[in-house]
Amino acid sequence: MKPSRSVPLSYVFPDWLRVPVLPIFVATEIRAIFPAWLFAMLLIAITPLLDDPLAPAAIVLGYGLGCTVIGSIAAGHDFMHRTLGTMLSLPVPRGRLWWTRLMVSLAGMALLARLDAPVIAAVRGANV
Repeated sequence: MKPSRSVPLSYVFPDWLRVPVLPIFVATEIRAIFPAWLFAMLLIAITPLLDDPLAPAAIVLGYGLGCTVIGSIAAGHDFMHRTLGTMLSLPVPRGRLWWTRLMVSLAGMALLARLDAPVIAAVRGANV
């Protein structure tokens, strides 16, 4: 096989940017929950821009359903993609895998709660 004459774009960055920062188990869990987390964050962030009757519903959808979806993705994406057998056969303790999933999903939910608290205060202040 002939060696490639090109290198990835990441080679223009300093060495510390090319080194993987997150363990692979954490990175895959973040990749799994990121779309749902981003949608919930955007829904919560636009809540102050909505009319009065829609703001409480957007908060409930953004935080309540966002946390529900993040938790269900963390617990069930192996079932959905049929990779549960592969995950359970990895040479890593199962408890560590589930603990990593729980911590990543709880971190995502905590960030949602952190954004949700000032938004609720802003919406309540606008309604008074």
